[in-house]
Amino acid sequence: MRTLIAGCGYVGSALGERLAADGHEVWGLCRKFSQPAQGVRPIEADLGLPSDLLRLPGALDFVVYLVSAQGADDALYRTAYVGNLANLLAALEAAGERPRRVVFASSTAVYAQGGGEWVDEESPTEPTHFSGRRLLEGEACLAGSPFPTTAVRFGGIYGPRRTGLVERVRTGAARCRPGHYTNRIHRDDCVGTIAHLLALESPEELYLAVDSEPATDDSVQSWLAGALGTPVVRTDAAALWAVGETWYQVPRLTRVVLEGSLRDGVSGKDVIITLCGRFNADEVLNHGLEFCGTGAETLSVDERLTIANMTTEWGALAGVFETDERTLEWLEARLAMLEAEGRNRGDLDAERLGALRSAPPAADADAADVDAVPAADS
Repeated sequence: MRTLIAGCGYVGSALGERLAADGHEVWGLCRKFSQPAQGVRPIEADLGLPSDLLRLPGALDFVVYLVSAQGADDALYRTAYVGNLANLLAALEAAGERPRRVVFASSTAVYAQGGGEWVDEESPTEPTHFSGRRLLEGEACLAGSPFPTTAVRFGGIYGPRRTGLVERVRTGAARCRPGHYTNRIHRDDCVGTIAHLLALESPEELYLAVDSEPATDDSVQSWLAGALGTPVVRTDAAALWAVGETWYQVPRLTRVVLEGSLRDGVSGKDVIITLCGRFNADEVLNHGLEFCGTGAETLSVDERLTIANMTTEWGALAGVFETDERTLEWLEARLAMLEAEGRNRGDLDAERLGALRSAPPAADADAADVDAVPAADS
């Protein structure tokens, strides 16, 4: 099979590799290639210039249009999904090509429904945003061509390297509308959908391609938070309020061994900043950290508090120090001060201090060591 893919970006490159592996002879058309996908013959051309389309390969069996707009602008959407598509279809017709099918990647943006109602290929398309209107124009342009055609309305595409939502959930910056349904599909499922359609003898003219089950914003973000081991933040609290459930993954524990002692003028903040700089390849991302070692023993409680507080800057979820004699002495002094000032709320008392002294918590024996970093080097 001889297949032309117009638009070799996120989905197009992966599709090219898949079809080449399946035995297709694949050409990829793109304005500029940084590195063509494996098995894809590159054609550098501008779909906006009809003269660039005079050197397309001949005897094509399939054409797949996977062009994306170069920005969130009405004119750019019109160019990508209407003007450039019309140019390609005209070039194919002028060259006497008779592909068995032209597949056009559209989007669920053509739908305006937002109340949780069921949406399928028969649902009315009344988009209120320019993106949906231009995509509908593109579908009409496709349907008006002399070739057998199929339009696939994909949901929001996620997958490798698209980590925006993951990062927003990880950092607590994600926002959602509880109970609001979203349409999504993984990049590899987009590829599989198109490959399947090309293998069919007579596919339909229109398909809606999304994940097998609808999911709400809050359920997706709650699942991500659990998978990342992030604490409950406002988004998760909204999900709890809406659906009454959530889940939490216990983070991996890592022991950080500090050795030596601090030089004059060096603070606890210098220690944690040094750790952030030396181990900057996500070694402790979403871990719980347990600081110990001879270096930790020399640190004041204030220095320990600074280091533990700034472990989030290192990518960890939490940081703790072993309870030692210095810790207990600090707590005893704190208790005496609170009681003398009449500000003790009962969170700290002599009985609890006695229990800590007799059985202090310590680093887990099976914690994974990162590496020993001499505290004096900071």
